[in-house]
This record gives sequence, C-alpha cells and structure tokens, in this order.
Amino acid sequence: MDKNVRPSAQDHSSTFKTSTFSASNSSDISLKSNLNPSFLDEVPTLKHINDLKRILDGRVEDFEINHISQIPSHLEMKNIKEASKLVAEYIKQDKHIMIAGDYDADGICASAIMLDFFKYIGYENVSFTIPNRFKHGYGFSEVLFLEELENNPDIALIITVDNGVSSFEAGKLCASKNIRFIITDHHTLHQDEDGKELIPPCDFLINPKQETCNFPYEEVCGSLVAWYFTRGIASSLDIKLENWQRSSLVFLVGISIISDVMPLNALNHTICNYAIKSFHHQKRPCLETFKRGFYISKADSTMFGFKLAPLLNSAGRMDDGKVALKFLLARDEKEAYYYFKILKDLNQKRKVLQEEVFQEACETMIETPNLIMAVGKDWHEGVIGIVAGRLADKYKKPAFVLTKSKIEDYKGSGRSFENVDLIASVQKLSHLLNRFGGHTGAVGLALKFENVQAFVESFQPVYFENKTETSIIGKISHNLINMNTLRLLDKYEPYGNSNTMPTFYAELYIKSFIMKSKFIEFLLYKGDLEFKAMMFGIEQKPRHFEIGDILRFSFTLNQDSFNENKVVLFINNLF
Repeated sequence: MDKNVRPSAQDHSSTFKTSTFSASNSSDISLKSNLNPSFLDEVPTLKHINDLKRILDGRVEDFEINHISQIPSHLEMKNIKEASKLVAEYIKQDKHIMIAGDYDADGICASAIMLDFFKYIGYENVSFTIPNRFKHGYGFSEVLFLEELENNPDIALIITVDNGVSSFEAGKLCASKNIRFIITDHHTLHQDEDGKELIPPCDFLINPKQETCNFPYEEVCGSLVAWYFTRGIASSLDIKLENWQRSSLVFLVGISIISDVMPLNALNHTICNYAIKSFHHQKRPCLETFKRGFYISKADSTMFGFKLAPLLNSAGRMDDGKVALKFLLARDEKEAYYYFKILKDLNQKRKVLQEEVFQEACETMIETPNLIMAVGKDWHEGVIGIVAGRLADKYKKPAFVLTKSKIEDYKGSGRSFENVDLIASVQKLSHLLNRFGGHTGAVGLALKFENVQAFVESFQPVYFENKTETSIIGKISHNLINMNTLRLLDKYEPYGNSNTMPTFYAELYIKSFIMKSKFIEFLLYKGDLEFKAMMFGIEQKPRHFEIGDILRFSFTLNQDSFNENKVVLFINNLF
C-alpha cells in the first residue's frame, strides 16, 4: 500500500463524532434480573412429559415436509433444467469444467458436493478453485478468474457454488473469452437505484432469491442449491444416484444449513434432521477421523454448529479453504488425519486471535441506538465475522467489524440481531460501499475509511416479520429433568435459527458450588434428586451464594459429556 495513504483505523478513531454515541459496559451474561419474573404468568408449568411434547409438536405442526422424500423437485428451481442440459452437453464433449467455490463451511461443502458428484459419474475433466481470503478477497473475482485461466487455458465452463451474484467483472471476462458461466448461489442479489435486480453476465443463474424463481423456499444455503443442481445434471444424463451417494451429499447440505444459520423451516429442518440421523452411517473417512479426534458419540445440531462447522471454517479464516475441502474429500483415514491435524491447529489459533480481537473491539467500539461499529488497524480478517457475531449477541443489536485490508481499503463483516434484515439494511447504503454481499443474518462489505462515519450515522435497520418465540417455554418440574426428557428433545432436532433450543425455568436448592475464572459449577437438588449445572461466560464477580439457597434460573438440558447417561443443566440467567 502507498506510504501516503491515509493513517490507520486506530489513528482515525478519534475523528468519529462520538458525542452522540455511548459505549456500553454491560457484561456478556446477565447474572441477576427481576427477582419476581413476570414471564412465569405467561408460560405453562410442565408437570408431565406430554406437556412438553404438545409444545414441541406445535412448533412443527405447520410443516408441509416431514420426510426427505417430500422435498420439492429440483425442477421447481429456476434455470436448473436448462443449465443441467448445458452441463450434460459439455460432459458428453469431454470439455473442461471448473467448480468455483467459497472459503466458508457452506462453500466448502457445496464444492465437495459438486466434486463428489462428478467423481461418482466418472467424469474426470473437472477442476476446482476456492478463493484465498487474503489473496483474492471474496467470491469469484476478476483476480481469481485470470489466475485460473492462466493455469487452465482450456476451461470451457465455470460453475460457481455458494457465490457468484457479485461476479460482474468475472462474468464479463467469461463472455469475452467464450467461456460458459453458470452461477449457483443463495445470497441476496444486488439491486439498482430503482430496486431492480442486477445479475452478473452469465448463461444461467440458479438462485431461489431471484424474483422470477418459484421455488417455495428462499432461505436456503449454497450447498442445497448445489445439491439440487447435481440432481438436475443426473436427470439430464439419465443417471440415478444410489442411496448411499444421495445420503452422503445430503449430509453435507445439513452441515451447511447449520453453519450458515439458515432458518429451520420445513425444508431445512427436514434435511438437517436427516443429516443428523445419518451421521453415524456416513462412509466418509474424514468423519471417522473427526469422531475419534473429538470423541464424538452423539450427533446433534450443537455438534454440527460448535464442532464440525468451526473446524471447516478455520481453513478459510486462517489459511486456505482448500485444506478443508481436501479433508472432506480424503480417500482414506490416513489422508483425512493429515488434514484434520492441520485444521485442528488452525482452529486453535483462530480461537486465540478471536479472543484478542474481541477484547480490542469491546474497548474501541462505537455504539449507536441502531448498531455497534468496531474498526481496527490490523485485525485478522479471518476472525472479524465471528467477533461481529459476539458483539451482536452481547449488545443485542446489529454489529459491524472493520479492519484495514491489503486488497480493499477497509474490509468488514456484519452480523444481525433478532429480526433485522441485515442485507436489506446495508443495501440502502450501497452508495457508501465499494462492495457488499450476504443475506439476512450476515454481510461482508468493503468501503473507504472516510465513509465509515456516514455509514454509522445513516444505518437504519430494516426489519422482517418474525414469529415471536417465548425464550422460556415453561416452568419445569424437577421430576422431568432427566434423560427421558432429553431424548424427547432430541426427536425435534435440529435446533437453531427459528427453532431455538427449548429453555426452561426451575427453582432448585444449592447443595454445593465451585467458582472458576469463567464458569460456575453447581450441584443442585430438590427432594431426593440431584442435578449438575454449569454457568459459563462469567466476566464479572457473581452475586453471593450460600449452601441451601434457592436458585431461580433458566437453562437448557444437555447430555453430560463425562457421563452419557446423565444430564447437565446449562444455565442462561439467574433470577
């Protein structure tokens, strides 16, 4: 970067007009709230397991899809039939096809789906590329296109997965080089000043978000679109996928739905449920290695979201997404273990860096009634999205984190909170941005530093309709805090966006407790029953506890990792 370029973000931070802003000093977790919680008047008392079952049944009673066999046809997704015929034609002519993926878990899984499919049908004239976050930036860019064309001058067809709606320059280059271009994506399309969709030059766009697509579900992940596309190609080639192969590809879609925090509507919930149930039957060497490496015994949405997805994401965040893709595609456990060790090390480095950047962001951030904005000079680009998510959770509003970039002036990520449509909110400020893209819950953006102040002052959240969910579904009898209740909860997996993990309220007595630096472990009781409980995220001195006190709290029910036949209560709040 030119030496005469503007000073760093930290040097600039004092130029913000902070008089209208106030930084919050609240902690990560509320240790004490209303001692007479009014919500108890609004939630039921759960005395029998059937009381809970009725509530959980109510969550899914409107689902039109209850089994994987009932999902919509691939033909309902606009352009799949026509694009599939083009791919089939190029396969028959043995032309070079390149898959252009993305460096996050969804993009990695989408790439694996396409490459697995081509391997299954025996087509070898196919290659792949994944952008390097630090070298190419996001998406299928002009820089990446030119690099791949130099290495593979015979490319005849490019298929993007989990990206492409921002590939305007690359699309023009494809057309100029007579290379056919198919975009498969799930991100919101760009719009002009009149709200008209802007589509990059391409032969076909496959994206449920385009206005003229009649696919019944818009909020899907990139891997699902890629998987639907493979079904279309198979149909055009008159090839029937065997059950094990279909299961293997659908499993990757399930990982992506959780990792990309897609709403668990009828389609997404059904596919994730299928993926969870099929986890222990998968034949991928990488999964056997993963199970042993993390001592995985139970498959659920928590494991997908907090173990597997972060491992896959760590490659693109810290190094190169190709490492994660090679892990998924490993031919045997020896190869899988090689990449697993790399991913595990990268993920550990990610955790350390993430914590450092988060602490710095909390100290330097600016808060308005509408957003949190944190700007750093040399924060690691691979962790700023996670930090934005933590800030959004902590301060209960949309959060953006920016850092100086080697490629684009200032590069950042934003994360939504509750029912804020983040991509719609950011689109209104497109005139201040060099680049942006994303979906309802998360966005990526790049802008000049002199536009940051205007962005902060002008940001107005756009809201979407959201079915209100009571965070606490009921006051639960201590007799129901057991493995039978946990098994019932497991039947309604997966939990996540739009289907939150059931949270309960209870009043139990303290038998003992141990305070650590960032968590408290309780032994609670009522009558003859004892319960292990944990409270994490302690960043301030908790209130005083005494043996024999009544603890009033909300919690989620989980399997004890040290004893598979026992439950542990994860405390959210004390009252």
